Amino acid sequence: MNLYTTSFLYQELSKHKAKLISISKYSEVEFQRAFDLITQKIKIINFDLIPKKYYEIAYKLTSDIDENDIEFVALAEHIKAKLWTSDHALIKGLKKKNWNRIITTKELYQLSIKERKRK
Repeated sequence: MNLYTTSFLYQELSKHKAKLISISKYSEVEFQRAFDLITQKIKIINFDLIPKKYYEIAYKLTSDIDENDIEFVALAEHIKAKLWTSDHALIKGLKKKNWNRIITTKELYQLSIKERKRK
């Protein structure tokens, strides 16, 4: 399994850190450990390498939902990948526009378990 993002992920996670800690019920140390484990498996793509046409597509898809997700949707469009998100408003909004290349955290977790069992 390959995971890709832009560096904007770190800003988004920092912005929502308190909420993520609350939801996960992790201590600050446990959260940081989980964050480090997850992010070491993600490849960072320079957003300047994403062609403008994918930003235009992403803008049309997300501008009325959450403009902070434009970069992530543009990357998913560019590399023909699924978008990893558990943002319910984003999922609902994208699905209304027939954009269904989404994988939730729960689905990703289940997929990773299946992959481990195959090894």
